Amino acid sequence: MGAIYRIYFLVTALTVNLWQSMCHV
Repeated sequence: MGAIYRIYFLVTALTVNLWQSMCHV
């Protein structure tokens, strides 16, 4: 279960980073 949570956190962080980048542009 820990691995799944880690992957979910990674994907979420990546999505937020991408979203912020798009918002800034």
